[in-house]
Amino acid sequence: MSLEKSTAAFLQRHKKSPLVIILALAAILLLVFIAISSRRMVYPFQLAYGESIILNQVRLLQTGQSIYQDIEMFPYINTCYTPCYQMLLRLVSPAGQPSFLPGRAISLLSALAVCLLLFVNLRAEKLTMTLAIPLSLYFLLSHPTPVWATLCRVDLLALFFIIGAYSFLNLSGSKKAVFCSGLCSALAVLTKQSFLLGTAGLVFFLLIRRRRDLPAFLSALLLPLLCISGWLQMASGGEFIKQTVFYNIHPFLTAQLGHFSLLFMRHHWILLLGCFLYIRLGITRSNGPFPYYLPFALLVLLGIGKSGAAENYFLELMAVSIMISGIVLKQIFSTRIFWSRVAACSLLALAFFTNALNPIPQMPSAAERQAKLKTLAVFQQLKGPVLARDHEFAVLSGKQLVYEPHQLANLYTRGIFKADNLLADIANTRFTMIELYPFPQEDYFPTDFRDAVLASYNLEFSLFGRNYYFPQRRHEP
Repeated sequence: MSLEKSTAAFLQRHKKSPLVIILALAAILLLVFIAISSRRMVYPFQLAYGESIILNQVRLLQTGQSIYQDIEMFPYINTCYTPCYQMLLRLVSPAGQPSFLPGRAISLLSALAVCLLLFVNLRAEKLTMTLAIPLSLYFLLSHPTPVWATLCRVDLLALFFIIGAYSFLNLSGSKKAVFCSGLCSALAVLTKQSFLLGTAGLVFFLLIRRRRDLPAFLSALLLPLLCISGWLQMASGGEFIKQTVFYNIHPFLTAQLGHFSLLFMRHHWILLLGCFLYIRLGITRSNGPFPYYLPFALLVLLGIGKSGAAENYFLELMAVSIMISGIVLKQIFSTRIFWSRVAACSLLALAFFTNALNPIPQMPSAAERQAKLKTLAVFQQLKGPVLARDHEFAVLSGKQLVYEPHQLANLYTRGIFKADNLLADIANTRFTMIELYPFPQEDYFPTDFRDAVLASYNLEFSLFGRNYYFPQRRHEP
């Protein structure tokens, strides 16, 4: 027997071995993911920028205040997202006890739900269990999902809603499914407004494939979306649209776009290969909506070039690419070309080995945790409002977040935020304490900010690289 025939015979006898290896590896990695996530979930401090901002918005809702307030008036905050996540978090968060755990739990449950929806849809595409399980788990275990699934952020809840919207149309042709799809799309946009692009993919699909269902879908989408948005716009005095749309424009950084695009290609080459093969082979057997999401997910990825963006912009493209890769695998396994199956299984196994939990989500060190505990103790001893660069400590000590530096610094640069009232409050020593990075490192505040602080506040001590200023008159009777 020739070497080629003997090799083929060996691989034929062990044709399921690569899939068994993938499943075993996925199970091990899932256990590791659970262990890491449990530690991150209960960490008492902010794990990533923005978590404390969400927590402050929940506190505002619990006290009957609007999260869309005039940025020129105290407390000088800007809310850049639509409010569905914050409103849900308000329902499950205990009042007066700020904690990141409920918000992280929502994100983790949303990530698990997306993974389950991908599995159900892959099975609906007639993919075998041994292929559908590792493909769906790839979403949960690959960067950046393990990080964002344990953050108090809006992204994964919005992704759950939009994948749910696509799933309703993919799994059923009933009018009820169309209505539910439109409603889920509205919820996705009301959680994070950029998911309007994902909704456009559904409209495009219905326009091409199921035009009769388009009016019902648009009705279910637009009625709640317009009614809720209109109410928020009126209740906020016109601030809702300004803050979620016009104030949410940031400088575009080409170098950042290139960096993150290369990062996506390095981590998720297997998904990009699947999309390439889908287009190259001209696969048209799938009549589902997920392939129509692809161009819009690529447009979303362009948003990673804006200042302040991060890997959360990967999540939509990852989810839709997994579905498309599943369609390609189904096509490959439906052929009689043995070597194509071996190559597909080997590449899938390689993707798991190289990408799953790589990098492993990091936990802050014990020293950093102790530093945060000491800093929090400083904030807890104070009464009255504080102006803090590290706003997580203000929020965790039960205080109002004053001035959101990243968003308002951008608006100040664009000439939208004037900061006159903020500077007046500093001059009048309205704040019990001001916590900043040392000058001139501190660059997230108006240009006149340093002079105003130094004119009315004394630098009394520094702690872990932060300067703490107190009013010059605070000891006066």
